[in-house]
Amino acid sequence: MSVSAKIEVKSYVEETVEEELYAGSTTVPATTTTPLKVASGKIRDGFDGVVVSIAITQNAVCSFFLKIKEKQYYADGLNSAALGGLSDETLLLVKIAEGVAWEIGLTNTSGANIVQNWRFRIRLFKK
Repeated sequence: MSVSAKIEVKSYVEETVEEELYAGSTTVPATTTTPLKVASGKIRDGFDGVVVSIAITQNAVCSFFLKIKEKQYYADGLNSAALGGLSDETLLLVKIAEGVAWEIGLTNTSGANIVQNWRFRIRLFKK
């Protein structure tokens, strides 16, 4: 059996890479089953984007959602209890093309409000 793969390698100079960091402390209302938007943006013209990582308070009743082009990237979300917490970012490495909108959101399956601290990192690579 033969397997072939195309590997794309680009060389970037430090001046051609930018990073955007989004962070917050969000109260997620009880029984929030539709993701509550906590941050959103759009990859700037002239750049390709990569969602680098998420850091979030670990809580079994909370899930993290990433929407790209109005479509959920993780259909059932990522349970925050399984992620690296606030001290260790969890790598996501999701490529987003130039001009594409993104959004992150949180859900809460418990019967009480919860406070989630989070940090979300995107790198932009100049074309």
